Amino acid sequence: MKHVNGNEVLYHIGLSKNNVEKAEYAILINDKKYVEAIAKFIDPHAEYINENREYFSYLANFNSQKIVVISTGLGGPAMGIGLEEMATVGLKYFVRLGETGALQNYINIGDFILSKGAMRYEATSTHYAPDNYPAVASLEMTNTFEEVLKEQKLTYYTGVTVTTDAFWAAQERKSGYLNYVPIKFQNVLNEWKQLNVLSVDMELATLFTLCNVFGLESVAILDVVNKNFESDDIHKPDDDKRLKNWKAILTHALKKDMKRRGKI
Repeated sequence: MKHVNGNEVLYHIGLSKNNVEKAEYAILINDKKYVEAIAKFIDPHAEYINENREYFSYLANFNSQKIVVISTGLGGPAMGIGLEEMATVGLKYFVRLGETGALQNYINIGDFILSKGAMRYEATSTHYAPDNYPAVASLEMTNTFEEVLKEQKLTYYTGVTVTTDAFWAAQERKSGYLNYVPIKFQNVLNEWKQLNVLSVDMELATLFTLCNVFGLESVAILDVVNKNFESDDIHKPDDDKRLKNWKAILTHALKKDMKRRGKI
C-alpha cells in the first residue's frame, strides 16, 4: 500500500492528505459544472481545493465529517487514475452521481438507476483484476441509498449496469462521425436487454472493480437522460430539479451511512 506524506500533492488529482483534512467520503461526478453546487448544498461554506486536468474539487463539512466533491471526467481511465490517488490521500467511501442511458422499455427519462453491479464492457478494470472478477457495489451503502430513494418517493430501479469505453460504437449508436457500428458491437443493445441490464454508463465497472480490489466501498446513483434503444438523443436534465433530487438523496443517505459506521 502506497504511503505519502501530508504535504505531497498527487500528480493527477492535485490533492494531498493535508488539504482533504482527513476526509473519508468522496462524491464523484464526471461533469465538473456540478461540483461547486453539490458541495455547497452539503455545506454552504464548502471551499474550493484545486483544479487539475479533469479533477475539480471542493471540500465540504457535513455532520463534522469532511467530504470531498470531485469531478472525474469521462470514462474508465480517468476514473481509475483518480481513484488510485484518492485512495492514497485517505478517501474510503465513494458515492458516484451521474448520467445513464436506459436499456429497458419501462425505464423513463428522469428515473434513477441504483446500480448493484456492472457488466465489465470496458478495459480499465482488466488491468486490475481478471475478466471473471465481479464489479459490484457496496451492499451496505446500496441498501442505505435504496432506503432514502423510497423515503423520498423517487422512481428508481435496482440492477445491473453495463460500462463501455466508447460512447458511440460500443453503445451501438449510429450517429457517430462515420454513422457506422463495427460488427462486434452490432445488436449489443438487444443482447443487453435480454440479459436484463438496466442501463449503460462509462465509469461504474472501473469504480466497482477497483474499490473491491483496494478494499474500499462505493455506491452509484444515476439519472436517466437517454433511452438508447429508441434514439441517440440525450435529454438535457433540468438542473434545478436534478440538484434538488441529489440534495435530498445525498444529505439523507450520507447521514444514515455515517450513523451506521458510528461516525456521528
